[in-house]
Amino acid sequence: MLSATLLVLVVADAGVDKEMGAAPDQAAEIATSHHEKWDGSGYPKGLQGREIPRMERITAVVDVFSQRPYKEELPWGTCCEILAEGRGTYFDPDVLDAFEAHTEEIMNVQRRYADPV
Repeated sequence: MLSATLLVLVVADAGVDKEMGAAPDQAAEIATSHHEKWDGSGYPKGLQGREIPRMERITAVVDVFSQRPYKEELPWGTCCEILAEGRGTYFDPDVLDAFEAHTEEIMNVQRRYADPV
């Protein structure tokens, strides 16, 4: 189910991926292909629409919320604006629909696994 997959990826992105047991080849594919864009303008292969594997389309959404050493965590509202602006160009509209349908659950997972302040 898409919503369950999205929640797993939010948890993984929060640094709990050691418990998931993801295959290294799948992790490598996700790491590179989540930069593909729904409209085909992404990289590394320029895949478009459903040519982009579903996990990579989901990870692209989750990545908007990610904090990295080179990228500060953005406020939830800013992330949602980025997703709305990228609907149908950067992001898969179906993945965004699933995300929006389960926003409260996703926020709960984010809070549960957030780094302590």
